[in-house]
Amino acid sequence: MNKRSLAKAAAALTLALTVVSVPTAGALPMLSSNAVVDAASGASQLGVTISNKVVPTGNLAQGKPYVISGNIYSANSNILSVFGGVYTADGSTAVLYCEDTPSSKSYDLKAKFDYQLAFNKLAAGSYKYRITVRTVQDDIVVAESDFTVGNGGSSASPSTGSSSITVTDKKVPTGNLPVGQPYIIGGFLSSGSPITQVYGGVYSADGSTAVLYCQDTPNATTYNLKTKFDYQLAFNKLTAGSYLYKIVAKTAQGEAVVAESNFTVGNGGTNTTPSNGTASITVSGKKVPSGNLAQGQPYIIGGFLTSGTPITQVYGGVYTADGKNAVLYCEDKPNTVTYDLKSKFDYQLAFNKLASGSYLYKIVAKTAQGEAVIAESTFTVGNGGSNNNSGQTASGITVSNKIVPTGTLRRYQTYSIAGILSSNTNIAQVYGGIYSADGKNCIIYCSDNPGTTTYDLRNKFDYALTFNTLPAGSYTYKIVARTVTNDVVVAESSFTVA
Repeated sequence: MNKRSLAKAAAALTLALTVVSVPTAGALPMLSSNAVVDAASGASQLGVTISNKVVPTGNLAQGKPYVISGNIYSANSNILSVFGGVYTADGSTAVLYCEDTPSSKSYDLKAKFDYQLAFNKLAAGSYKYRITVRTVQDDIVVAESDFTVGNGGSSASPSTGSSSITVTDKKVPTGNLPVGQPYIIGGFLSSGSPITQVYGGVYSADGSTAVLYCQDTPNATTYNLKTKFDYQLAFNKLTAGSYLYKIVAKTAQGEAVVAESNFTVGNGGTNTTPSNGTASITVSGKKVPSGNLAQGQPYIIGGFLTSGTPITQVYGGVYTADGKNAVLYCEDKPNTVTYDLKSKFDYQLAFNKLASGSYLYKIVAKTAQGEAVIAESTFTVGNGGSNNNSGQTASGITVSNKIVPTGTLRRYQTYSIAGILSSNTNIAQVYGGIYSADGKNCIIYCSDNPGTTTYDLRNKFDYALTFNTLPAGSYTYKIVARTVTNDVVVAESSFTVA
């Protein structure tokens, strides 16, 4: 029998030994060294590679978690199975074991192995970590290392809530959720060093299988789970059952579980997230992008929110069509029972910066009772589209006797703005005021609903916009008028106060 036949026979024996659903502690498969090709020497020839590999080394603290990782790719054929875990130092007995059968060309160890290999359960001692990939060609060791546990060791994975990664505004699913209803998670991460990766989602109750999974690579010191995870983790698609929710963040110092909870779906559960349009949060004057917008042109969104309890947070913006990535994002924390999207979102969501393509627009509001999607639509940009706000010049509305702040204004001194608007149709609303220089925050805001074809800004805006209360700094002045046709920026300027 030649060497290849011997290898195949050994591989068949290994398969017979390792094909078990959940091996017991006393019958875990042994680590075979005859039927595998080492990744360092043979993986490249077989087309199997691994990236973003993190393996345990050195001495780990007993009772502490350790998060492994690795993105496996097979160029020539599907990955039939991935198996392995933590073995005794001589490789004779598996202590922590996991296997999966992806039947695809790529596999992320975080989808199942990360949770099932519970390093915090290891007793003090010496161990071997080893992961093997099986294809139709052979078995390939893609990750292997030696490490110890105990004796004063410290895990490379920072613990949740440490100075490395802190979490605020965390919201995790708990209790029982109804089948088919959405649930909006939350969490704002802050780190002393760049957060290179965030990953996780909803797993089976034992953590062995990822049911809903998401990952992002922000490379920033802060990260908001709402920018991608909120939309991609579609809780409304979960069937009745028990689940584990788990999110992990990674920095150069290690990884940390930043959110984790157990919950169930079905069996009469009630979701704490109010649905859009309930008595909790009502929306009037809503305007969302739809159809095809002209590339490079602005679009002015609208929506006035009213709630029985204070609106603690409003967030969202423009996402890629599949909702996986935020392209334009804004958030505010009004802590009031009413909120006008024009006070901040209108300026910060710069539709004129969008490239040609398809998008999703989505805004969410939060109260103590839960969260609600208060505006959502799909639209495209480019390809000959015409913006619903086309003509956002003074062609539909003319402005005479206009006075706007420019240059440098003296601090504590008053300033009087002016402008008489004239329109062919009734002016339904005039709104705007003084914003921060980048337009992200509204400093002083005013709105009026004249319902006439003419309007004098001195009637209300001149008095409401108290320039003498502004601290030293740079600002943007912007006034918008709305008719049945469109919204028009009738006055805009930049100025400083010193």
